[in-house]
Amino acid sequence: MASAPAAWPLRKALKRVQAAQDRLSDAVPAVLAQATLGGHAGHARPACATALPGVTGTSLPSAGSFNTACWDGPGASSARLDLVVAHCREPLDWLHTKITKMPPGSRLFLYEKCGAWTDPASFAAGPFQAVRVIARPDIGAARGDECSAYLTHILANYQQLADFMIFLQSDPMDHLHMDFMDLVLRSIAAGTYDVGFLPLNGPRHVRTLTPCLQAVHEEIFGENLTALVGPYCCAQFAVSRETVQQRSLDFFSRMLSLVDGSRDVDLCGVEGTKRSTQCYGFEFLWHVVFGEEVDPPGREDDMRLPVSLRLKHGKEHSRLNWIGMPLARDIPLKLVPDHEHGNPMFGAEENVARRQETVLPQRN
Repeated sequence: MASAPAAWPLRKALKRVQAAQDRLSDAVPAVLAQATLGGHAGHARPACATALPGVTGTSLPSAGSFNTACWDGPGASSARLDLVVAHCREPLDWLHTKITKMPPGSRLFLYEKCGAWTDPASFAAGPFQAVRVIARPDIGAARGDECSAYLTHILANYQQLADFMIFLQSDPMDHLHMDFMDLVLRSIAAGTYDVGFLPLNGPRHVRTLTPCLQAVHEEIFGENLTALVGPYCCAQFAVSRETVQQRSLDFFSRMLSLVDGSRDVDLCGVEGTKRSTQCYGFEFLWHVVFGEEVDPPGREDDMRLPVSLRLKHGKEHSRLNWIGMPLARDIPLKLVPDHEHGNPMFGAEENVARRQETVLPQRN
């Protein structure tokens, strides 16, 4: 009988990364809290309230507030990470069972979209130092879904955002692999994470360019979109405070007004839809909002990312998950010219003739 195959080098290497991050985050949590939390003057313990600032010249001329329930653990202070979840009656047990590592000083913000209510104290035994449950219904018939939840969080906490935010829908496993998000959480806990924007989902959108998408892009950025867009799908990502604050309150207020029903506008002209068509357009544009190029590279080709996060599907480090998994995407890839990888065959113009000589002869 053949012996069981050895663990893959990638899996072993990532386990070492996880172990090192765990040792660092467990050994010096107090030091990390003092160095990375207390040092930011803009960080303050949030009040048990959720209010939108009034921004002159936008659809939010005066402040608005939402019902909020709070739970604070002992010693709650400034936050390194905010986990922001848009919730609509889905089970939330994954917050207890699937998340195995949270950075010290993490807060949970649960935005209730569909009229349900969750007791924040039900998370008292979890890894969060503070929990906020916010009633965030939409105005009008079209649903703002995760878009109005994410933007409400940014606007209401703009001056005291955490170092990093992870924005999720309340059924995150439909689009991402929790093992990949666990790597991100461990990196933040260890103080080694320094990525401005990171998509967390596995699949990508097929590249597209539609009048609807162009209209949404022009409304947000004030310019026409001419390139195909095909980012990671489904609006779940991690973003840093510095990256968010590259955009103004006015900018995010305009975005919110497109999806929360406060403006009677449908840029896509789709009748009978229950979801805001602008919110669907945002799925293709969140990465641009946070400073990424319109057609971003895949994680595996993104040289800015640490090796541990350059995973195409987000679960390569688990060998069992490779069984039955295609090794190539079933959607178009962004092709990178070979000369960018130093291949001498694709360097200077004089190599054109050499390349032609390598073409296989045609059959007679």
